[in-house]
Amino acid sequence: MRMRWATKVLWASALMTGCASPSGATAPVPPATVNPTGISEPQDQQLAPRAPEQTTDSHPVVAPAGTLPLPRLGLRRRDFDDPYGFEGTGHMTQLSLMGDLAFVANSFSSITTYRLADDGTLEFLALSSSPALRCTTVAGHARSQTVFCAAPDPSDVGAAGRVRAYDVSDPANVQLRSTTTTDAGPIGSLAISGALLYAAAGPGGLLQATIGAAGALSNFATLYAGNAVTVDANSTHTVLLDLDRGLVLLAPGAGTEEAALPLEGAPLAVRLVDDRALVALGSEGVRVLDVSGGAIRSVAEVHPQCVADAADLQGDMLAVGCLTGVYLYDLADSPVRLIGFEPASAGVRDLRFAGDDLVVADFSRISRLAVDRGGAPLSVDASWNAPFDNEGVAHVGIRNEGSADVLLDVFLDAPGPSGRPMLTRVTVPGRGELRVAFEASEITSVLGHLPTAARLWLSPVDFRRLRIAGQVLPGQQTMTEVLLLQADSSARARLRPGDGVPSLGFRDALGQPITVRPAPARLVIYQPDCALMWPELMELAWQTRHGSPAHPAMVVASFIDGRLVAYLGLDVFPGLEIGDGAILSPDGSTENLGYDLYDRYLAVEGSRGGAHWPTDYIVDADGRVSRIERAYRGRWPL
Repeated sequence: MRMRWATKVLWASALMTGCASPSGATAPVPPATVNPTGISEPQDQQLAPRAPEQTTDSHPVVAPAGTLPLPRLGLRRRDFDDPYGFEGTGHMTQLSLMGDLAFVANSFSSITTYRLADDGTLEFLALSSSPALRCTTVAGHARSQTVFCAAPDPSDVGAAGRVRAYDVSDPANVQLRSTTTTDAGPIGSLAISGALLYAAAGPGGLLQATIGAAGALSNFATLYAGNAVTVDANSTHTVLLDLDRGLVLLAPGAGTEEAALPLEGAPLAVRLVDDRALVALGSEGVRVLDVSGGAIRSVAEVHPQCVADAADLQGDMLAVGCLTGVYLYDLADSPVRLIGFEPASAGVRDLRFAGDDLVVADFSRISRLAVDRGGAPLSVDASWNAPFDNEGVAHVGIRNEGSADVLLDVFLDAPGPSGRPMLTRVTVPGRGELRVAFEASEITSVLGHLPTAARLWLSPVDFRRLRIAGQVLPGQQTMTEVLLLQADSSARARLRPGDGVPSLGFRDALGQPITVRPAPARLVIYQPDCALMWPELMELAWQTRHGSPAHPAMVVASFIDGRLVAYLGLDVFPGLEIGDGAILSPDGSTENLGYDLYDRYLAVEGSRGGAHWPTDYIVDADGRVSRIERAYRGRWPL
């Protein structure tokens, strides 16, 4: 049966990778092709073989006779059949690799341990058996079989910083060995070089300690007195990001400053690979810097349209972790070539090369991605959550950063006897983006009702054909998930695109009233702090501090610890620390919500994202919601 849908492309624009204007404006191109066939393709439909296609991003693939050609992905998920993660995952932040073991900071369950199996999978081994203590940064010391962890932890009593040492000699039974306390304040980043441990304590500076037998720490001393946000070290270099000064290069094992370089962008992460320092700067991308010879020299930079908060380097291959996905670049090409893209499940906080693979901390899961230098970025980035407005229309932005056009099938995740119903087919131009409107009536006509969250899958047509023909293998396909959300009848998600934002009244931690009437602004609402939201808040604070936000950010929280505010440099937001609150409802009544402010009023129901990752309301000059975001892309919104 052939059905016609109201789904339509609203606009398309050309993107010059890494070359957009500071405002994010891009040059328009003709609208992308749309073929709203509405065909629900049966699972057993056989398709004729096709000749391999040549693109500027990939090499041709020679397929066996009688089969379909297999597109080559620059990044291929090895564990695609397990989209919900492995046992023991959740709240994953930083990685430390030690041989074939991966230790992951789990911000509510200490450390989670995996083995990198020979078959390319990840084998879950254990959660640390000690009481669930918060870890957001880890550093492994192979000689003493110790993994150290720390966090700017609001649950700890007092203002002291704590470094915990875990015995990992039996990786299936990780035990807490000791806790070392310093008076420098909360610690948010650790690094190890030889027998030295470095700890970045934000306003407390950079600390250094000696690692002794069984991981015992001694001789804690302040090495650098600035505002040390994050640190990395190896046998020849020590580098740190200072909240105010940018990249600082220190002589190894000493506090002597050799060089410093101011950087444009939020100082989110730094990693040393031999003589290269990789600096993740949020919306400003990643810079690769040579730090040999006591000087800092620029080598390369990339500008994915995302918020970059992690990077790693293997040879000429640069991997970038963003809140919305993983990007892989070949630095040997001129200009730098994008090899692959893989959308995030919840938000990437760290990644590491392990042989020919990438191990990725995707907050709600740990992933292992195969790397193919001759592949192409066939996956697309898309709005994770698209709320229906008051007219019953949801707008989904789709972005393709590869140079080749990508033909996508958009289908509902509602399998039936005839397969999953396809809504439309769209072509996303190379280095381009488009915006597609979906009407609630379309979903209702297929499903018979409109669910709270209607899940869409965006699949490149080549993989759709392979899957239907029964030729696709686990991990050889790629899909992007989008949720179309309706505002339910309860108090949640009352604000929809097009709604006016009422005056919001709160009480701060001292009981003083705060009234917020944002116009225009980015209204950022969240409940207790979550390590996934830190990059967003740090970037918004950096923009506010440097006078560069597109919309002034107004951050409203029902709880955040003052020490974390100081460590992350968030004190530029007025009224940030909210101990209790009341909110003025659209009908004029006042509700005392306190701790439940986020969950009961302004959270987006049924959406993707990690824990209490903020819900952002973008408010226009008239005080109306222009869009609602759960996937923060900084100055690269969709």
